[in-house]
Amino acid sequence: MRIVVTRLDNGQLKLQLWDEDGPAGTLSAAIEGAPPLPADGFWLKDWSENRRLAAEFIAGGLIEPIAGVPVMHSGFVTARAYRLTAAGMALATGPIPPLDEG
Repeated sequence: MRIVVTRLDNGQLKLQLWDEDGPAGTLSAAIEGAPPLPADGFWLKDWSENRRLAAEFIAGGLIEPIAGVPVMHSGFVTARAYRLTAAGMALATGPIPPLDEG
């Protein structure tokens, strides 16, 4: 399994998991109106079909919560701010893309 890290048009990080068959899931969510996160932060998609996968990444020490960032409510879900740990970055295909400041 590898993690492909890109940025969405709104600047938020997108974390997509790939296995030998292709895309296996997305750990991040695009949250409209969310406050800016640190460059390495993303909104964790830990509901529905991603619940088990997110729990495995947390338990495995691959992602960690970002302290001091309030939860965001979007429709019927609640998103929390997370970042990849050093162990998570070891599974990533490359460095975290820089924020476009323009």
